[in-house]
Amino acid sequence: MQENFSEVVSQNAEKIIGLLKNAPAANSWDIKLKLKLSSSNLYLALGYLISANKITIFPDDLNYKIKLNQE
Repeated sequence: MQENFSEVVSQNAEKIIGLLKNAPAANSWDIKLKLKLSSSNLYLALGYLISANKITIFPDDLNYKIKLNQE
């Protein structure tokens, strides 16, 4: 691969954080499209952020609503 895959996951997570700082919440589909992420990369990054307690996820029909936690 082009670099350590853990670093790719971390970079994608930071992109998601940046997107959420400009919006109170977003759904997983919108994040995927705006950041041009594959589904696998999106959900790896979301899992990374959940484990770091940076985001909260709520079911939203077929997608998920992602909200940035207060720091």
